[in-house]
Amino acid sequence: MLLSRMEFFHGFFEESYLDIEPEDTDEFAEFEQDNNAHFIKVNGQLYKIWRSDLDVEDIYGFAEVLQPTDRHQLLLHWYNGGGSLKEVAESAIKHYLENTK
Repeated sequence: MLLSRMEFFHGFFEESYLDIEPEDTDEFAEFEQDNNAHFIKVNGQLYKIWRSDLDVEDIYGFAEVLQPTDRHQLLLHWYNGGGSLKEVAESAIKHYLENTK
């Protein structure tokens, strides 16, 4: 049994122009696994989210130097009993979009 806990995600996001509609199905989960990415819609636009190589096991402390990138980065830390990766990423991207216009 997996207990609720704090989770950490570092990765990237970009607009996606695939002709797909995110679903909560086994087939869509397999599609995401095959693409090594998650897909969400924010304000009607499809986004692709994928993990970086940064793997943080000890969520109570870490120190990393991140390489510069020309991609939008996601840095998420949340209690998984209160939301999923997709929900937290959607909120972060929505906040970013609202504050960069």
